[in-house]
Amino acid sequence: MINSAFRYEMIAADLEKCILGGEFSRRKFPSTRQLAQLYQTNRLTVRKAFSLLERRGLVQCVSRRRGFELVGGDAKNLRHIGYVMIRPYRNSFHAQSVLFLEREAANSDANLSFYRVEEVAEVEKNLLPRLRAARVDGLVLTGRIQVEMLGALRKTGLPVVLSGHLLYEDPKKYEVDHVIIDSVDYACRATHHVLAAGAKKPLLLRGPSWRWFRNMEEGFMRALRERGIPFRENMVLRCEEDTPEDAEILLDAFLQMSTTDGIVAGNDGLAWGALRALRRHGKRIPDDVKLFGFGDTELATLAEVPLSTFRVERETLARELLDLLAQRLANPKAEAERRVVAVHEVERASCPVTLAEK
Repeated sequence: MINSAFRYEMIAADLEKCILGGEFSRRKFPSTRQLAQLYQTNRLTVRKAFSLLERRGLVQCVSRRRGFELVGGDAKNLRHIGYVMIRPYRNSFHAQSVLFLEREAANSDANLSFYRVEEVAEVEKNLLPRLRAARVDGLVLTGRIQVEMLGALRKTGLPVVLSGHLLYEDPKKYEVDHVIIDSVDYACRATHHVLAAGAKKPLLLRGPSWRWFRNMEEGFMRALRERGIPFRENMVLRCEEDTPEDAEILLDAFLQMSTTDGIVAGNDGLAWGALRALRRHGKRIPDDVKLFGFGDTELATLAEVPLSTFRVERETLARELLDLLAQRLANPKAEAERRVVAVHEVERASCPVTLAEK
């Protein structure tokens, strides 16, 4: 006969295998009475097995009456998602994206709660108690995420999916599921678009030295190589902040000393700032300068000259984030996965390309 002192460990190991194999869901998870009958033991031994699974982060105690339930499950059982905005960017791209995430969550009968974090110290002190009180199933992270913040959020024990890049490159990014937009590819395509529209002196107007903008510079340089155009350092303007005001000031100073006839902007906000600087210098869009943005935010259509830009399939972005989170809940030990969301050109007045030029 098996020693009863170790029987709960064997039951816990067997249940863990079933959980990770997707054999249980919240609605169908057996009761302690049912499991006691199945394993031909008493309910106290089953509860000890559950306590062991709880320490491993696979189940949680709901109440004395309802007992234990799975921490994770399939997409239908993803009931409460925490959307954590870390030092959010000053543009509307993330605000618009979260609307689609909220809609997709609702389609899966899940709730979405919003949290904002500025410093690492806030995670344990302020955020973690709120997540526990709300019984959040998993986290979607976005914004200016540094590796220290990522580490603090992973210590919550909740599944984490990253929307976008870490602020700066770090190998730990590959330990976490993440959904990205390929900014190297976007910048390369945007540069080709500007050149095809007739620009001879292209310029990249990008934000700070964050991973996203550094990737754009790589894409810009790739397009120049493919066109046989020598790269010069003064072809790139690097804003200290990701704002229209910084873009306007930097481009204004550039135009006092030099010239350009085609600008690839890191986002629609930077393109908006570029429009104001170009107008101050008497430059006509697109006759004198072609201009391309990114994001297809409201700024793109509200601009004095509507912006050619790239549109992100936000609905697809939301679905991929939720799908990865559901998979992580169902299989916590799976290898981290990266997915790329496509972007599509939206041609408007600021950078038209005729069929002949294409």
